[in-house]
Amino acid sequence: MASTKINAAGIGTTETVTVDGLTVINDGSFGGNLTVSGVLTYEDVTNVDSVGLITARNGIVVGSGITLSKDGDVFFTGIATGNGSGLTALNASNLASGTVPTARLGSGTASSSTFLRGDSTFQTVNTDLVSDTSPQLGGDLDTNSHNILLDDDHYVKFGDSSDLTIRHTGGANAIDAAAGQYLYINSDNLRLNTKTGSEKYITGTVNGAVELYHDNSKTFETTTLGATVTRDLTLNHASGDTALRWAVGGTNRFSLYESSNTLRFYDNTNSAERLRITSAGDLLIGNTNGGAEAINLVGGGGGILISRSASDVPTDGQTLGDIGLNSYSASQTCSSADVLIRGQADGAHSGSSAGSALLLFTKPASTGPGSSPTERFRINKSGAFGLAGANYGTSGQVLSSQGSGSAVQWATPSTPITTSVVADISGADAYDFTLPSNCYKVEFVGQNITMSSSGTPAFQVGTTAGMITSGTPYNFTEVSYGGSTAGRFQQSQNEIRFGYYNLNASSDVGDVFATFLSSSAANQWIVNIDSHRRTQTGYLKTMCALNLSGNNLTTIRLYGWSSVNFASGRIRWTGYSY
Repeated sequence: MASTKINAAGIGTTETVTVDGLTVINDGSFGGNLTVSGVLTYEDVTNVDSVGLITARNGIVVGSGITLSKDGDVFFTGIATGNGSGLTALNASNLASGTVPTARLGSGTASSSTFLRGDSTFQTVNTDLVSDTSPQLGGDLDTNSHNILLDDDHYVKFGDSSDLTIRHTGGANAIDAAAGQYLYINSDNLRLNTKTGSEKYITGTVNGAVELYHDNSKTFETTTLGATVTRDLTLNHASGDTALRWAVGGTNRFSLYESSNTLRFYDNTNSAERLRITSAGDLLIGNTNGGAEAINLVGGGGGILISRSASDVPTDGQTLGDIGLNSYSASQTCSSADVLIRGQADGAHSGSSAGSALLLFTKPASTGPGSSPTERFRINKSGAFGLAGANYGTSGQVLSSQGSGSAVQWATPSTPITTSVVADISGADAYDFTLPSNCYKVEFVGQNITMSSSGTPAFQVGTTAGMITSGTPYNFTEVSYGGSTAGRFQQSQNEIRFGYYNLNASSDVGDVFATFLSSSAANQWIVNIDSHRRTQTGYLKTMCALNLSGNNLTTIRLYGWSSVNFASGRIRWTGYSY
């Protein structure tokens, strides 16, 4: 059906109505579907009110701010409002741009000084670390070219139990490791220097030396063989001993230590002191206990003391000490030395007797190393010489050479040994002559003898018991020559007078010739005297025998009787011995 004009009464039909253009001025309603093939334009429409479904197959565009695509995407440039309870399965990675209002993120005030916590509240960032009692780092701490500052007496602690701490006190710096903990400083080149680095304290080099410095000068250095010390090494201890020790496998073998102002070398293996140097300069070698040193080099010119290594009393013939001289030291002892000097007890020692002898041993060419030497010579406790042992010879014998390559022997000399003493008389009252050893005869000559005052020259004798000053030892027979009995020899209790009874100081001059001869009897001497006084005719002669009561004659004295001095003259003594 076609219609060109529709009046206000409307169109009532059940057929399809085709309208070339339709304008609805007031409300319009459709009981069925409204199909529009073109564009439905409703510029003046304020609202679209539908109680049913609005289907837009290619999307919906609302102005320029909202676009609903046919794929379900929503694009908008404005603000979406609502409670958001229907917004689910949102993927934050798809929020490529834009901002979310802070009020929608959490409660509290959002600003540049706050942060969103896990409980959806905004909290102020606390930059005051002092009030934060448990600050933690979520990553590495970068100082950003700044320093970390700690006050005095505060620590930087490492380990679950503060096993390592670094701190600074008012006047010191400390790195402390807990008890039982190791402190490692690992470096292939270690240097410990002064603050400025200009002076060294300690250096260490991998596969090389560790060095110690004093005032930047190296004083100690480790080496492949041990260590080298430059200049002095001082051992000091407030009390007790200080020691250098030599050990093998951690076990001490020897020690050099100071004790009681002495330096001692100790054998730790055998628990024995082997050497000691005392404050007096003595060097003790061997057993230094109980005064039984093996060798004692006494300081201050005291000499060398060699002692037995035992502290008991030596018996007769026991060795006191040996000095051995060897051609080489092939495990030999003094008893097998090539040359041996020995000190030996000569008689048993006691608290009041320590007689000793000196022995000399050598080896003949036919004896090799390791064998015992032979005694050649000794001096006993009395000073007697012994050949090849205790062979002291007999009285009057002398040591006699037996030619090249042969040992000396005791023998009676064919030519006596003489000892002469010549003296001018000059005012003394006595002149002594000491007999030489093994003396058997003494000759005396006195010439031009004068006295300082009237007096009588005389002889006195002395023995091993002293000068004879009392008794009647001069048992002699007197013979007188000349014209006067006043010129005979006189005997007193302590003298043998000769010449006339007196030599007057003003005019008398006397001469005397005397011989003292040992007889075959022990301690007996025969005396012959010839004297002459020049103012008296003839001369006097006497002979006597001296009984010395078992003592040896040691001294003959010319003296002025009654202590009268001699004025002038000359005397000569001649002693004969083997």
